[in-house]
Amino acid sequence: MKEYFVNENSFGAPFFSDTSSCFVKGKDPLDAIRKAVKKYKHPCGLYSARLYESADAFHKNKKALAKFDCNVVIKQELATEGKGCYSLRHDRDSKGEFIEVDGEKHYIENPKGGICELVKP
Repeated sequence: MKEYFVNENSFGAPFFSDTSSCFVKGKDPLDAIRKAVKKYKHPCGLYSARLYESADAFHKNKKALAKFDCNVVIKQELATEGKGCYSLRHDRDSKGEFIEVDGEKHYIENPKGGICELVKP
């Protein structure tokens, strides 16, 4: 098992993310990021996380090896793809949680769920 460094960001608590970091062991980067996501404890939930080869790699601004993005981040990336500039609002109504991009609502199923994946080289 190799040890990796993980940088994590919570959902807004209450106005902005709390950032934390930890070390996690895994057989590979994907295994390690999954373990980090599973053990993450914050009352607001995990918004995003990036896994690095080491703390040194993180502090030297090296590229992450793996990542977790919640469904809010994923929906925002899809809804804003190709847009150079846009207005964005994150809210909730009687139908559920949504992001509004340039006045168009995009509802998010399971906002605190997400995907762990390797970062493309």
